[in-house]
Amino acid sequence: MARQEIENMSTEIIELKKQELLVKHSLIENLHTTTQQGNKILLSETKYYFESLLEKLSNLLIKEGIDSKTNEPNELGLKIETLIDIVSRVVYSSK
Repeated sequence: MARQEIENMSTEIIELKKQELLVKHSLIENLHTTTQQGNKILLSETKYYFESLLEKLSNLLIKEGIDSKTNEPNELGLKIETLIDIVSRVVYSSK
């Protein structure tokens, strides 16, 4: 197996504050939530899954997270940008 394929199969874990918008916009399903502790959830998936999640977040940002008058992120867009930053750390980290 090529190194890239192995890296994409290894499991990564992201800790997030409880994010209703991920479920509301069908970006994740409950089966991806491995642990829920108070106001935090842990997502445990492959790097490939997080690449897909990053693409979904980017599409949502473009579709609903930008104010059409100012071309600046709206309230939802700011939340999405924060999630993009967190997920990007996993997707683009080099191990």
